[in-house]
Amino acid sequence: MWRTLRGQAGPYDLVVNELRVPRIALGALVGAALGPAGALVRTVTRNPLAGPDVIGVGHGAAAATVLALSTGVITSPGAMPAVSVAGGLGAAALVYALAWCRGMHPHRFVLTGVGIGVALSAVVQLYLTDSELEAA
Repeated sequence: MWRTLRGQAGPYDLVVNELRVPRIALGALVGAALGPAGALVRTVTRNPLAGPDVIGVGHGAAAATVLALSTGVITSPGAMPAVSVAGGLGAAALVYALAWCRGMHPHRFVLTGVGIGVALSAVVQLYLTDSELEAA
């Protein structure tokens, strides 16, 4: 493994260079992005326990993915991350738009996010329980 990382040919070239190193790099980038995102959510809500799940981002991503899969919009597995990101951003925009009333108040923002998150979670559960076993 060390020879492969130093650039010398070895028996582990495929595993190290093609499988492990890209995943480690992507994990580091995602972790570096999640830190500031969590800090931003905690700052906006003025709540040290708040997270993206509180404002419905995760539920929006899940709902968009389940709806796209169940309606047949997604035909390739490579499109699933894009649909999930779009669903999360859409849920965040919806929460922001609904919570805005002559300014942003943290309590209204969090309560709106929780309400939208619960509604989107109900959509996911509805489609999972209503779909065929193989599709679910």
